[in-house]
Amino acid sequence: MAKRGRKKIEIDWEIVKNLAYIQCTIDEIAFVVGVNRKTIMRRKEFKDIYKKAQEKGKVSLRRMQFEAAKNGNISMLIWLGKQYLGQAEKVENNVEAKVEDNRKVLKALLEKAGNNGKTVWDEVVEAIHKHEKDFVPGGTENINEEKSDT
Repeated sequence: MAKRGRKKIEIDWEIVKNLAYIQCTIDEIAFVVGVNRKTIMRRKEFKDIYKKAQEKGKVSLRRMQFEAAKNGNISMLIWLGKQYLGQAEKVENNVEAKVEDNRKVLKALLEKAGNNGKTVWDEVVEAIHKHEKDFVPGGTENINEEKSDT
């Protein structure tokens, strides 16, 4: 009796190993070796080869990064410090504080403003110009732009 079904597709496991070593995805590996993702995932040997090769690749990459840092690569020293030593660049971001301060000033100005036939926007702009010193620097960049009444 003859064997039924498709002929088993041959996969070059050395290629799989080399691609996994350079951190290719399963889809990329499947494409290169000419099979469907499901086909390669069903093979018993795939998981073991893939996992071992990926881990070896990561170790090799880490070793090269540390070598680059030891050889004086400043960018690599900074990156490794951030990754393994919890170092970070100090970034001061006061945007939220500026916005909140400006909101408070605007609210106070709106409460003081009376309606003399002007739009609320006109009153706000006029009040801001009169009280610019009360605003946080950098919070009124676009204040001189005209606002249309449409």
